[in-house]
Amino acid sequence: MVPWPYSMTIALLAIAVWLLCHWQGIRLRRHVADVQSWPEVEVEILQSRPPAPLARAAPPRLVFGWHDQGQACRSDRIQLGAWTGTRREGEAFAAAHPVGMRLMARRNPSDPRDAILYPRGDAQAWFRAGHWIAGSMLVAALLLILFGRG
Repeated sequence: MVPWPYSMTIALLAIAVWLLCHWQGIRLRRHVADVQSWPEVEVEILQSRPPAPLARAAPPRLVFGWHDQGQACRSDRIQLGAWTGTRREGEAFAAAHPVGMRLMARRNPSDPRDAILYPRGDAQAWFRAGHWIAGSMLVAALLLILFGRG
């Protein structure tokens, strides 16, 4: 007997995972577009440290500050979403952003104490994850149909 119910369940879950990942990617793209419309503010790097030595994909520790209506503000938001770079990329990023460096960031108009240094996010990572996970699940469902025993 071929395990159709199990295969169909896996296939439906694969479709759900694919849709969820693509929805998250589209959401991130829209949020990036929204943040890129925020006004710019000049910021100064207050702290710049490379990732922890044993971390494989840890972000650099970067804190930047600016003044808004006489009030000192700080943020550590480098980009939208999680850091997707390697430890070496984090080290290079920290080295390229020394303490005292001045550059422009995007400031949230509804919360002037919130800013993002680089308004970007890796939406493609969500799309790739959706393809890989859903594809793997569909292959598992196909293998279950072809070689499964009831």
